[in-house]
Amino acid sequence: MGLIKHTLAFAAAASVTAIMALAPAHAAGNPLGVDDGTHLTLWTRVITQARADALVQAYNASHKNHIDVTYVPTDEYQTKIGAAAAANSLPDLFSADVVFMPNWTSAGLFQDLTDHITSMPNIQNVAQAAINSSTWDGKKYGMPFVVDLSVWMWNKSLFKQAGLDPDKGPANFDEFIADARAVQKLGGDSTAPSSPGRAAAASCSPTGRSHGRTASRS
Repeated sequence: MGLIKHTLAFAAAASVTAIMALAPAHAAGNPLGVDDGTHLTLWTRVITQARADALVQAYNASHKNHIDVTYVPTDEYQTKIGAAAAANSLPDLFSADVVFMPNWTSAGLFQDLTDHITSMPNIQNVAQAAINSSTWDGKKYGMPFVVDLSVWMWNKSLFKQAGLDPDKGPANFDEFIADARAVQKLGGDSTAPSSPGRAAAASCSPTGRSHGRTASRS
């Protein structure tokens, strides 16, 4: 990628902020960058496509800059990011589940966006938990992209067979482990690797900027 640094921000009508990645250098005196027709590459998981498509289309329709998005099969995403990082071929932007942010930020995959994020107008209205999860060693590396809800699910019939309260699911990870082990003791076809069960994926996928070019926020 070239040394010219631009900045990027997506915005959708119904969202406070969708995705943002900002470069370290102020472009043309504007800390949020320029809108000069630059093409920017974005990787995200297939599981986010329905919402990401709307954000990308909204950005592309309102800017000269253009986002070229690649949807990677969810199960292959971490491997692809790792391989691209090793080959120094990461896209301009990529989304990341919050559980991977500490590892990826500490590994230097993202660019420090602290000054740009803190100087954003109305930054106080952006989900701070997502920004905090993208902060490493006092520096901010990402903004919220897609927010999901994680939920616990359990099989009441199996709970009852295992002597557990079928109307009370696990409230924390320790209870989850204890309940799963109780169900596992039933043996036979009553157990599964995810017993007593967990559904829904990431709670939030911040997106950070890797390297290369990005665009202006409007």
